[in-house]
Amino acid sequence: MTTPAPHEHDDECRALFAEWHRYHAVAADEDGRFEAADRQTAAHQRDMFGRQLAAIGCDPWALLDAWEHEADVEDER
Repeated sequence: MTTPAPHEHDDECRALFAEWHRYHAVAADEDGRFEAADRQTAAHQRDMFGRQLAAIGCDPWALLDAWEHEADVEDER
């Protein structure tokens, strides 16, 4: 498998990542707020958006790291 070339994130990346992140919040729930079936469905949907991101050269986990880092920087201000 080849790694896609880096690119500038555009509106499509941001929109797909927003959906990926929304489902990730449910799929990764560790506080028991969501039923197991809901977490499983969310994980499936998250993976679907992850595949779409990968197809356009984005790694949702890298975007998540960057987003969390950005939030940490904002908190420090």
